[in-house]
Amino acid sequence: HRGGRVKILAATPTPPPFLLAPGSLLLNHGRLFVGCGQNSALRLERLQTAGKPARSAEEFICGYKPRENDFFGAR
Repeated sequence: HRGGRVKILAATPTPPPFLLAPGSLLLNHGRLFVGCGQNSALRLERLQTAGKPARSAEEFICGYKPRENDFFGAR
């Protein structure tokens, strides 16, 4: 996430197949997903960035403004 650490506090597994590379972010219809490997993904529901309070995925999206090719983790 653009150089900072993000904790995923709540998420829901998505039904496979979900073709998203591990760590890749996808914003779809106001929902935020992260790829997890083996054609799986999580729908993110609650996150916390370093030094900030926990917030809903919707609040995270408004502040972070995910862009195409955004990624969680080391590349």
